Amino acid sequence: MTMGPTLFLLVAPATLAAVASAHFVLEVPTSVGYEDMREGTAPCGGFEPTRRDAVTDWPVAGAPLKLISTHPRSRFTVRIALLPNTTAGPLTFSAMLPVIQQSGLGWLCLPSLPGIAAWEGQDAVLQVTQVATDGELFQVSAPSTQRCRVPGVGCDV
Repeated sequence: MTMGPTLFLLVAPATLAAVASAHFVLEVPTSVGYEDMREGTAPCGGFEPTRRDAVTDWPVAGAPLKLISTHPRSRFTVRIALLPNTTAGPLTFSAMLPVIQQSGLGWLCLPSLPGIAAWEGQDAVLQVTQVATDGELFQVSAPSTQRCRVPGVGCDV
């Protein structure tokens, strides 16, 4: 089975101290919510996927994905689902990237992850999953695909 590239992460000691109890924290785009004890609850880390109080405009041309990991070795998947018009339907996730093998503690940043042009103006759920020694962990954000670029958003650590 072919896995994605291995990424080595940069560590900022002060930042790691701040998230020492965390498994991973989704920084960009803004997470729908984070609670360490609920992070293992599929599919959205214990948060409601329809929650839209932190919607991120996601340009079709691409936007960054940035997170910090406190596991020395893990695998990440990045998937997306179109939010159903009602809350009755299940989410159907599609992979945005191959599996990412991560080695080392610290930041992981993908500078430009493209949006889906056919979903322009629609609400979606972006799911980042980490598989590490303590199991599978989930965090989600609430992107809305747009044609424009988002100014001032990047992967500066």
